[in-house]
Amino acid sequence: MSETTAVRVAVRTVVMLMMPMLAVPPGEVRAQESQEQAVVAVIERFFQGMEQRDTALMRSTVAASARLVGASVRDGVTTIRATAMEEFITSIGRQSGGPAAMERIYAPEVKIDGSLAQVWTFYTLHIGERFSHCGYDAFHLVRTEQGWKIVNVADTRRTDRCEPPG
Repeated sequence: MSETTAVRVAVRTVVMLMMPMLAVPPGEVRAQESQEQAVVAVIERFFQGMEQRDTALMRSTVAASARLVGASVRDGVTTIRATAMEEFITSIGRQSGGPAAMERIYAPEVKIDGSLAQVWTFYTLHIGERFSHCGYDAFHLVRTEQGWKIVNVADTRRTDRCEPPG
């Protein structure tokens, strides 16, 4: 194959690979990005409520039937703990005085299909200035008439390998 033919084949291949991306109207891309931002904003409001011990703010971000599932490993044994979100929120509201729990998320990956969203994100948790643990959060949210609501959160918990991703 001549060099000119090889260049034509390469250009044709690149054009063919890019065609699907060109078929998505820019408005749809912006709408998807806007929905992704709205989903992440709900999660950030939930954690803001947790840090401020504002149970009303936390409740405003979750569906009534929401659940928390935690997976932690100690001495090679995985422990799974499932909790109703309302129970967790109530426990945050009972805390008075002392340092607050501050959870920070990094580089959330958002996937949306219709009224269902999924977010996978690294997090760190501090109690006041003291590091507690890190891991990954997996959120499921559903779009309701009131906006996006968290319906499920699952997380891993560990104290090593806790540098936030790039």
